[in-house]
Amino acid sequence: MRRGRVVDQQWLRAEISHTNTQMVILRAKDKTLKANRRYFMHTPVFNMTRYFEKFLTFVLSYYFFFFFLWRFKSQIIQKLVEACFETDMQQLEVEMQKKRETSPKKKGNTQQQKNGKKKKKKQQINRIKFKSKDKHSWNFFDF
Repeated sequence: MRRGRVVDQQWLRAEISHTNTQMVILRAKDKTLKANRRYFMHTPVFNMTRYFEKFLTFVLSYYFFFFFLWRFKSQIIQKLVEACFETDMQQLEVEMQKKRETSPKKKGNTQQQKNGKKKKKKQQINRIKFKSKDKHSWNFFDF
């Protein structure tokens, strides 16, 4: 009877120690997990995994934005030019129409050319005129 009690106590002690060791193991695992988390938090790999989604959305949004600009750049530029210079272009068309109506028309062959007497002209070097003398003619460089 007494021996049975001792066995029971030994079994109980063994069971308690087993559960204790299991608890110790679980606590140790938990501590290592926390320690690993604390350690990996400062590594670039962890930061990459942590901020990868934000980085990816940032890169993709800019990629699509610039792709959109590149794809539709001609339409966008055309719309901007139309919006900015619509009134200027209409005014320019009116001025050009007036200029066409008022300018003298070129004659055909002159009498001198018919007679074969052509005046010799001095050779002129054609230079780019940045500012034209005519007020109505529009030049890119007239600002």
